[in-house]
Amino acid sequence: MANEEHVQLLRSGFKTWNDWRRRMVEVTPDLDYANLCRADLSRAHLIGAELHYADLTEARPCEADLRFAGMVEARLHLADVSHSLLNRTNLHSAFVSEANLTSADLFGANLLHADLWVPS
Repeated sequence: MANEEHVQLLRSGFKTWNDWRRRMVEVTPDLDYANLCRADLSRAHLIGAELHYADLTEARPCEADLRFAGMVEARLHLADVSHSLLNRTNLHSAFVSEANLTSADLFGANLLHADLWVPS
């Protein structure tokens, strides 16, 4: 389960979160199973964060840094992930349908069994 302190810090806004990340570089953010529906995560530094099974439905991690994040079976339905860094992110079996991935960098991301459905 997610570390509630980490969830609250992330929900406090990117400035508070990013300041904490700079001070606590040795801590891996534990956001597994977190409910982050409709959360504004824009510009958040989530490098290497654990977001397995997290619900980011309609969240806005636009311009976020999610490199090397673990997002196995994360739910990103209708999320705005535009201009985000997802290099080497593990999105195995993630539900990314109808997400905005405009200009997102997915180089080396694991998308095995991910649902990337987009309406026509």
